[in-house]
Parts: sequence; C-alpha cells; structure tokens
Amino acid sequence: MLSLARVVVTELWNPRSRASERPDLVVCVDDLEIANLDQPQVVIEQFRVSVEREIRRRDLGSTTEERLRQRLRESCSFHLLIPMVESYFFGDQAALLRLGVAPATNTHLRSQDVELFETTDPSWLPSCERINIAKEARGEPWWREQCHPKHYLEHLISRDTPKIYDEVADGAPAFESLDWSAVGRPEIALACVMALFEDFADWFEVTNPLGTLKAPAPTYPPRTARRDRLVLRNL
Repeated sequence: MLSLARVVVTELWNPRSRASERPDLVVCVDDLEIANLDQPQVVIEQFRVSVEREIRRRDLGSTTEERLRQRLRESCSFHLLIPMVESYFFGDQAALLRLGVAPATNTHLRSQDVELFETTDPSWLPSCERINIAKEARGEPWWREQCHPKHYLEHLISRDTPKIYDEVADGAPAFESLDWSAVGRPEIALACVMALFEDFADWFEVTNPLGTLKAPAPTYPPRTARRDRLVLRNL
C-alpha cells in the first residue's frame, strides 16, 4: 500500500514536472481481492494511512504540506473493484461472449449485483470444494473459490474453447468496452462502482450516468461529511 500511495502522490505532486504537465485528477483503482471481502474498510484505512505516511516522508514544511493536502482532497481518489475487475464482466453478457464464454451460458450467480459475486455452478463447485479444503489446510480458512470471478471465468472459457484467458490481452479490452448500463442496472446496488462513477460525475459536474448511489459505499463519504477532514476526495 505504501508503494501505491507513493506513486499516486508523486503523480499529483512531482516537483520535477512542470505545472502544465501535472494531472488535474488522479484516480487510483485497485482490486479488493478475495482475502479482503469481509474487510474493505481495513484496505481503505491502510491506503489512507499510507498516504499520510507519504506526505510526512516528504518533510515539506507546514505551508507546502497544506497545499499538497488540499490538492489531494480536491484532486485524488481511491476506489475498489469488488472483488476484482473480472467481476464486472458477468454483468454484461456481450463481454462474456467476446471473452470466449459460450452463448446462453448460465453462470448460476447468487446475485445480480456482481460485487456480491458467488456462483453455484454445479460444474464448478466440486473444484471449488477441493481448492477451499487445500487453502484451509495451508492456513487460509477464509478462502472461497466460488467467489473468485477470474478463476470461474477461466473455467468457463477453457470448458468450451482451447483459449486461455489473459488479463492484459483479453481483460483490458473487455473492461474498456464494458457496457456499464448493463452491469449497473437501476435495481442493482453495485456500491463501489457507483461510488467511482459518482466521483467522476462530481468532478466533471455532470449527472452520474448510472443513477444515484443506491447503497452506502465504503469508498464514498456521506453528503454530510466534512470534506476538509478527508485525506482524499472520497476518503
């Protein structure tokens, strides 16, 4: 987390770059991962603490430090994908087809909200059980393979085609072309992505294209929050 915070702060506040080269907005997006499904607040707090440590490490002096803090509050955000980027492909059938999943595949998801990703696919659960038992034996009792969208996606693709899913070659284009209106339908909470879109909408002073926040999001402050007490735009 400290390395990530250092990259983010440097991107926004690099004394070696000219003012015209500095970005107006820096948004850091990271996967929550399976290990942290029950503790997103811990990850968020770790990032917030890491940013604070990076600010203090620079030893800028009170006036310059306050200028940096103000820029971070105005122009830097941290958001989470739950539990990882592949979750959202399951909200857009066209994305799954482009990735190589067979047409009309039933993904057996417990919830339409892909941030609550869990499959009950009978063709996949036996493998999940073996992996969960092995993980528990290695001291990882919290592991739930049935909640791992990337592994399940790999299973679906390899089951019907000789193709092997690649995060960069396949995942990046799929994410770029994702139909967010399909993923974030009005009846779906999708809290963390909704917070990300709300953050963008707030910055550009436009309406959130996915609608309004439907559930409390750990990565977006309440409207009543004192913004001058935040470390970043949203935390």
